[in-house]
Amino acid sequence: MRRVLCLSHSTDVDGIASAALLKLAKNAEVKLVDYGDFIEALRDISNASELYICDLGLSPETAQLFFNEVNRIKGIAKITYIDHHPKVRGYRYASKANFRVIHSLKDCAAALTYNEFRNVLPKNASVIAAYAALTDYLENGPIASQILDLHDRIHLYYEAAMLAYAIEWLRGAPKKLASIVDGLSRLVYPHKIKGVAEAASRQAERVLVFLKRIRKEGVVKRGYAYVDAGVFPKGLAANLVRCFFETPVGLAYKLKTNSPYIELSLRASSHYSKDLGSITQRLASEVGGFGGGHSKASGARIPRESLQRFLQALEELL
Repeated sequence: MRRVLCLSHSTDVDGIASAALLKLAKNAEVKLVDYGDFIEALRDISNASELYICDLGLSPETAQLFFNEVNRIKGIAKITYIDHHPKVRGYRYASKANFRVIHSLKDCAAALTYNEFRNVLPKNASVIAAYAALTDYLENGPIASQILDLHDRIHLYYEAAMLAYAIEWLRGAPKKLASIVDGLSRLVYPHKIKGVAEAASRQAERVLVFLKRIRKEGVVKRGYAYVDAGVFPKGLAANLVRCFFETPVGLAYKLKTNSPYIELSLRASSHYSKDLGSITQRLASEVGGFGGGHSKASGARIPRESLQRFLQALEELL
């Protein structure tokens, strides 16, 4: 019996949607992972015939570990890596035997996944990829723009926003996130999936509370604004502080108790012309950390004592 596995990003619509499309197209067994545990998840794979890895970009810290596991697993399984983050250079990549890469900087992972399997997917499965394209701010990609034209925009915005808010609220609840994957794979609209509407409503209230914090605690610099995210999701916090202060870039950071590191998320407006991912990767490396992402969204982990250096250097580059 063939065993098809899918490892996909657990914390945003793109990863969840990619997993749902693979469950629908290939009857894949799905495991949702984040950047902190996906290498360990790869190490646990010993019995599979096909493996799909979706929306899990590589960093200088994880790249060689990733390719070490790919070279091991491709001895037993065909591997397809579907991603839209910038490729990491300078590492020993796996050979093409049993290892295929589907990659684009212009479309999200779910749009790439849909495009790969569109001949075996139901026509209305395109809506799953549309949710991801909207929430990843890649709706103008060559694949996504065609998909979005197949659907009413207002309906898409409603369902995509509800899905994104629910996923944010349900972080750390793997069974509930898995139920969302299952519902999407059965072509159930997000507002009809059990628990999604309630989770989205709670997240919406949480956003309103955080906006009040931004008004009091947000800091505006030349070219960007930043805020301490606290327990609030960093990526959403970065986007909210950017929008509130009407700056091209927003940054949110999170201090973890007893950790020597600070985690950062950055978000840029749709009109921002520079590559935020490249800027973040460069600056994080210069202060002794690591980071990366794509042109409009990025993240980093840096030493606690390097935060002010990073912020000052960011102001100079932006």
